Amino acid sequence: MQKLVTIEEAWTLANSLGYINDNFMSLLTNNAGISFPVDNLTLGMVCFRTDQLKLYNLINVEREIWVLTADLTQTYATKEYVDNIKIPLDRVTDLIDESTKKIKDMSRSNFTPMERFHEILNDHGLQAMNVGINHIRIFRDGRKMFDYYPLRMKLFDYHNWYQLTYPSFGNGNGKWEQELQEIIGRLSAA
Repeated sequence: MQKLVTIEEAWTLANSLGYINDNFMSLLTNNAGISFPVDNLTLGMVCFRTDQLKLYNLINVEREIWVLTADLTQTYATKEYVDNIKIPLDRVTDLIDESTKKIKDMSRSNFTPMERFHEILNDHGLQAMNVGINHIRIFRDGRKMFDYYPLRMKLFDYHNWYQLTYPSFGNGNGKWEQELQEIIGRLSAA
């Protein structure tokens, strides 16, 4: 709601109540709307864009410069978490050809065989919901279990990231299935 009004000193309380209530609602909803507020702008004010699912802060009143503060369409991880991710060398050393110093087996696919993926989910009694492009949320008994990103074959269980092995002729097409089954088994037991 974007109905912020400056209350004039000459106004009586009875005449101001509607405006006061609108002001409180504007603040409670973070000036939510499908456009940025244009009246009564104040440095630091926030605006939740309902059409974008993004939160902005006003950093310059004269030029009406709004800066993105939060994007609710994204999954967040802290900088500290990402900086401390460790990849065991044995996971990547076999991917490099020592003679050419290039990545081996560039014939791998970069997507999940979705039909088989959904079969595995069904076998475990899990439900899937598309959250966005390349983002699937997996549920068990109505509770979130993990998020999956099929184009990159990455899985996030809200604590850890997992990279599944891309299917290719060199590493066996079923390795990713085994990894997915093991992760689902661990998460189901927890």
